[in-house]
Amino acid sequence: MLEDETQLSGSKLIDRFHFAVESAGSNMQGANIMLFNQDLALNDIKKLASAASLGQVQDLFFTFLSSPERILSFDDLSELSLAGISAVKFHSYRQKISSSHFSKFLSIAKWAEGLQMPILIDASFGSLQMYQYDNLRLIACIAEQVSRVPIVILHSGGARAIEAMLLAESATNIFLDMSFSIPYYLGSSVEQDYAFAYKKIGVDRVVYGSDYPYLSHDKSLLTALEFCERNGFTEAHKSWLFRDTFRRIFSH
Repeated sequence: MLEDETQLSGSKLIDRFHFAVESAGSNMQGANIMLFNQDLALNDIKKLASAASLGQVQDLFFTFLSSPERILSFDDLSELSLAGISAVKFHSYRQKISSSHFSKFLSIAKWAEGLQMPILIDASFGSLQMYQYDNLRLIACIAEQVSRVPIVILHSGGARAIEAMLLAESATNIFLDMSFSIPYYLGSSVEQDYAFAYKKIGVDRVVYGSDYPYLSHDKSLLTALEFCERNGFTEAHKSWLFRDTFRRIFSH
C-alpha cells in the first residue's frame, strides 16, 4: 500500500507477492492475484510465475490488467499466457473505457477466448465516473460474442447486483464475484439483492474474492461468512463460494 500497484515490477513485485501470500495465512489453498501494472515486462512475469511455483499454494493464478495499447494482437496475449498469465482483466474506471472503446476490448476478449483465458471485468458502481464508464454495458457487449470462457463480474455489479444477475441469467458463462461489495453493503437492502442473486443463478457461479489489500484477509473472510450465516447459505453452498467455483473458473 506504500507504492502504487500500477507501477510495481521486478524484485519489488515479487517481494509484494510473497508478503500477500504470507498475510493470507495457512488456510489458503488457491488464489487469483491481479497484476495492475499494464507495462509489466514479460521477463518480470516469468520471474513472478517461477517464484510462485515454489510456494505452498496449490492453485495459484495471475490475472493481467489488459489494455489495447499493450495487447495489439493475439500473439501479444499468447506471449503473456506463456509467461504465466492465466486470465485478463478490464477496469472501466481505471482504464477509462467508454462505449467508443468497447470494440478494442472486445478484440482482446476474443483473443482470450481463443487461448481459453477467463475474462474478469470490474463492475464496481460509484464515483463521479459511474455514468461515463458503464461496466455492465461493456460486459453485455463482450458476452454477446464470447461464450466459451468464464466472464466474471467482479464485485457483483455493486449497487446494480440485480442487473448483474440478469446478465448472468442470460449467459451461462457469466459468474459473479463477491469481493468488496459484501462488506460494503452488509446491513443494507442491497445485501438482500446479493443473497437473492446468488441463489437465483446458483452458487456454482458465484466466487469469493477478498479485494486484498484494500480489505484485510481476515475482515474480508469474516464478513463474507457473516453474510452467509445471515442469509441461509449452507455448508454445501459455502464449499462452492469459497472453493469449488474458483476451481471451475480456472480449470474450465
